Amino acid sequence: MNNKLVFTRYLYNKDEVELSLLECILKNKPFSETYYWITELYDSNDPDDVWQFIYKVYYDFYYINYPQIINKINSYYKKWKKNI
Repeated sequence: MNNKLVFTRYLYNKDEVELSLLECILKNKPFSETYYWITELYDSNDPDDVWQFIYKVYYDFYYINYPQIINKINSYYKKWKKNI
């Protein structure tokens, strides 16, 4: 367990931002709210952390029902890596 407290650019706790984003995704909340939390996470920390979060959510919640989506996620990840 990481005992180090990490804040985002607007001084949210990083763990709470991730939980808020997860809630938005799982509860199918409005896109504007989901966009806010993912932008907060992306702009505040290492952008690669966002990708790790996306992979974690996928494998934890969607892999069983949608195994083919990993190809799409990998494709977007490779495009992102090429552009940074």
